[in-house]
Parts: sequence; C-alpha cells; structure tokens
Amino acid sequence: MVMQYAAGGALYPFVTLLLWDRGFTVAEISLVLLSGSAALLVSPFFWGLLADRFIPLNRLFAIMNGLALGALIAFGQQTRLAGVLLTLTAFFACYQPAPMLINALSYRHLANPHEQFAPLRAWGSLGWILPSLPVFLWLATNPGANFEFVVWLSAGLCLAMGAVSFTLPHTPPGAVRRTDPDATQLGYWAGLRRLLRNPS
Repeated sequence: MVMQYAAGGALYPFVTLLLWDRGFTVAEISLVLLSGSAALLVSPFFWGLLADRFIPLNRLFAIMNGLALGALIAFGQQTRLAGVLLTLTAFFACYQPAPMLINALSYRHLANPHEQFAPLRAWGSLGWILPSLPVFLWLATNPGANFEFVVWLSAGLCLAMGAVSFTLPHTPPGAVRRTDPDATQLGYWAGLRRLLRNPS
C-alpha cells in the first residue's frame, strides 16, 4: 500500500512545477494535465476488465508498474510538447488505476476487511506523503536544482512496486467479484451500465 501510493506521490504534486521548469507555458501544462485526466476516464475500465476477466490481479500490478516505469523513463527525456503529452498521458493511464486495484486486492485478502481496511488504507496516505521529504531535502541541499529529480524518484518506486508485485497474494481473475456478497453475476457491459446509472 505504501509503495504503490508513493510512486504517484513522488510525481503528481510536483508535475506542474516540473513542466514549468522545462519551459512549458500554463496553456501547454493545462493541455498535458487535461490529456492525463481524459485518459483516467477510460483506463480504470480497461485495467479493471483485465483484472476481472484475464490476468491475476497480483500479476497485473507488475505489468502496470512496468509500463508506468517505461513511460516515466521516456518522459524524463522529452523536451517537446508532443513527447511530454504522449509519455505523461501514458503514465497516468498505466499508474492511476493501480491504487484503486491495490485497495481491491487488500480488501479481498483481509480476514476482517470492514475493520482492517481503514488502518491499512491509511498506509497508502502515508505513502503518498513520504516522497515529499526527499524531494524537499534535495531542493534544500541543491540550490538552483529543478524538479527533474521527481521523475526518477517515481520511476524507482514503480520499479520497486513492480518487484513487490510478485510477493502479493495470488488473486485470480474475478476473485474480488466472486467473494463480494453484494456483487451479482452480471456481465461486464451490464455491470458497467449499472455502475454508470448509480448516482453515488
């Protein structure tokens, strides 16, 4: 939980300042963030479908973090808007559904999830906050440094989470849905329609 949230916490709070350091305008930065947000409208359904139907959830984390790592390495070398737009959007699409899925995996494997999940999830919040410490120390001890450091910190955390993924409990496709007493055996599209009709 700490590791998965830390990978995003190392980059997300600083990405605007990083792009500003690279010389992008506010309009260009807004376009990059808009593109990333648009990817988030689609990517959770894609990754959720894979976890629910095709790939064990614990293995899916290795794939998602590996792709996020590749996107970050590519992003770290981009200087033009098109490259930044493509690579950062790819990172958003591959990384952002992972915290939601780690919640599902954790909930599935807790002995008493109604009582144990909240304290466990608090570790995710701590993971989101922790990367700020090395970032602030780096900036304080390196006058004139820019925010490029956060790309490599986030990439390192994605690599570590990819490795940790192989130690997570095996969770076959559909395991979370099958053990949820509130779930029904709806097909994917029927379940998606039901979700989108829910005002909550």
